[in-house]
Amino acid sequence: MQAGLGYVDMGFRYEQNKLQDGDYINKNIGDGKVLDKSNVEKNLNYDYRFHYVDIPVWFNYQLYKSKDYKTTYHLTAGVAANILVKHQLTARLDGFTIDGEDKFQVNNTSLDARAVNMQVNAGFKVIHKLDKETTIIVQPIYSMHPISVTN
Repeated sequence: MQAGLGYVDMGFRYEQNKLQDGDYINKNIGDGKVLDKSNVEKNLNYDYRFHYVDIPVWFNYQLYKSKDYKTTYHLTAGVAANILVKHQLTARLDGFTIDGEDKFQVNNTSLDARAVNMQVNAGFKVIHKLDKETTIIVQPIYSMHPISVTN
């Protein structure tokens, strides 16, 4: 069994493309709509980021040990609890500005971030003992989040 403490920064992007004058955008950006009559293509990318403290509990199953006992190979599987530290929305305007700005940090994201989340982990671990004082451990892990980060 293996436990630890980590930090997870995850997110997603929502796009509004080919915006026209008068189209509605996030209400916390300027007047909440595009006020630009130019012929330039206008796009808006919303980058949502969620920051979690990660508490993994993994189980390792030894598959193979070398004849000299210096190298072992393990399968790893487990779960991790994620506790929300903060979440943020950054809006990036492309092809236009609002009040002279092309980037906005939006505090009211209109998304209710999940305070506690979980992830499922799978991977493998290789432990190699170089000498009496030095051991190298390599452990790539694949994580999947079966629950949405928003309610």
